[in-house]
Amino acid sequence: MLIVFGAGALLLAVVGVYGVVAQLVAQRIPEFGLRRAVGAPGAHLAWLVLRQGGIAAIAGLFVGVVAALAGARVIQGLLYGLTPTDPLILGIAAFALITGAALAMTFPLLRAVRVDPMTALRQE
Repeated sequence: MLIVFGAGALLLAVVGVYGVVAQLVAQRIPEFGLRRAVGAPGAHLAWLVLRQGGIAAIAGLFVGVVAALAGARVIQGLLYGLTPTDPLILGIAAFALITGAALAMTFPLLRAVRVDPMTALRQE
């Protein structure tokens, strides 16, 4: 049951990161169009999106690890053969969250990189 709930929580986190990053990219389309019009490479736009989404993902990861460590005594009775502060399990969970966040940022990142400068500037 814990694996099912953990996978559900990971799915919700990935969908949340996707929604936030997609909204941020949609709001910045005119800016990305202007940057493309003056010659910014696609890698620069990709870095802007990854930095913005990565900061949110890392902040969420930090808060989650702190909350997991704070609530370790509560769930200690539910775990068999593991300790709640097992570094391997926390590392695997952190890796899964960061990988999921990176995958969630892929589609908004591609949208930002492929923006047509003229279309984006007409929206303004």
